[in-house]
Amino acid sequence: MVVSSDTRFLIVYGAYLRLLGKAAFTKEREAAKELRRAGITIMGQKSDRSEHFVMWRQVVRPISIIYA
Repeated sequence: MVVSSDTRFLIVYGAYLRLLGKAAFTKEREAAKELRRAGITIMGQKSDRSEHFVMWRQVVRPISIIYA
């Protein structure tokens, strides 16, 4: 099987993009866990020109105080 340099470049580039995609997905999952832990729910997102707007709400959980 003969592989040209153009084809080899595409294979390596594709593997690199898959690696970046996996890393981004992992970071997104970690961020979502952290937001859930803080009680934050993302309601919506909008990009306008160079600005990014996020609508969110936060449910404040009462802190349990244990008296000893």
